[in-house]
Amino acid sequence: MILEPVIGNSGFIAPNPEFLNAIRKITKENGALLIFDEVMTGFCLSYGGAQEYFCITPDLTTLGKIIGGGLPVGAYGGRREIMEMVAPAGPMYQAGTLSGNPLAMTAGIDTLKQLQEPGSYTYLDKITGELVQGIVDTGKKAGHAMCGGYIHRMFGFSFTEGPVYNFGDAKKILLSLQDSLGVCWRKEYILLLHNSRLDLQAWQILLKISRKQLQLLRRFYSRFSVAIPVSIVYDLPSHFFPSSIITVLKED
Repeated sequence: MILEPVIGNSGFIAPNPEFLNAIRKITKENGALLIFDEVMTGFCLSYGGAQEYFCITPDLTTLGKIIGGGLPVGAYGGRREIMEMVAPAGPMYQAGTLSGNPLAMTAGIDTLKQLQEPGSYTYLDKITGELVQGIVDTGKKAGHAMCGGYIHRMFGFSFTEGPVYNFGDAKKILLSLQDSLGVCWRKEYILLLHNSRLDLQAWQILLKISRKQLQLLRRFYSRFSVAIPVSIVYDLPSHFFPSSIITVLKED
């Protein structure tokens, strides 16, 4: 069984810890492998990923480009008896174009060193909590049903009164957003440059985000109603300042 311990591609959906414990128990009883897809949660929920955060050890783990400082790379690991099936110890051949890429490895090592600094995850938890609460409060003041959730630097929102627990709940929100496409607060917008699909995705905050940057976000809290993840390109009349973005959007 392979799963994301915290759902990140249908919004932010944190699991009931009892669910993960039950999955671990069932897979052990039936001799099935439990594989955690930690591409989004690895080094995000804690230095040991979701498995450390929830105190559950899977048989295999997959990791993504965070171990390369954001550069293209991936990795997997697990129990010794499984990993010994991979060459040169075992018969399964494995190779990759970017395996061990020097640039990615250098960036990854530096990233992991920064995450090991004392207080890193405490700081991430604090600033993410402030950001999530600020946006949720603003949404509610604007008359929207809204809730948010986070674990350290991973967070997300839903336009509902209560939290989202499964994909069915998330899909209802997606349909609601599709029906509301183009609805913004009068003439002022916040556009999230994400991708061309109007889907739901968990977000992750940067470890090195500054207080000044957070204050800039807070300035926008009261000025937006709906954030639509559509990629748009504009020619700005001056340097990249918030006033320039608003000017262009007003003229559009």
